[in-house]
Amino acid sequence: MNIARLFPVFSVVFAVFYVLEVKVMEYGINLAAITYQPRFVVWQFGAQSPLNGGPAMYWWGWIITAAVVAIIATVIAGFVPETVRAKFWPGLTWAIPLACMATVAFVIRGFFI
Repeated sequence: MNIARLFPVFSVVFAVFYVLEVKVMEYGINLAAITYQPRFVVWQFGAQSPLNGGPAMYWWGWIITAAVVAIIATVIAGFVPETVRAKFWPGLTWAIPLACMATVAFVIRGFFI
């Protein structure tokens, strides 16, 4: 098994899970691993509410959560036989992250319009 062949698995799973994390925020579900409170320079584990009217930043927590999920998926993919992995279209390596970027742009369009 060539470890370089697992990098696309990480990038695709990371991108998809990050978009899911951003999207489920609209429904009140926050999967952030950590929360940063910039007004008080405080880092907290998990998704926490803003402190005393200051903003709560979840971006770092989403990055960490997506990375952990992607690492787990990559390790699992390492045990999948090459004959099964060869059946996937190689263009998914680019198509899925590009679709995720378009989805994020659509989700945050309100900031620019």
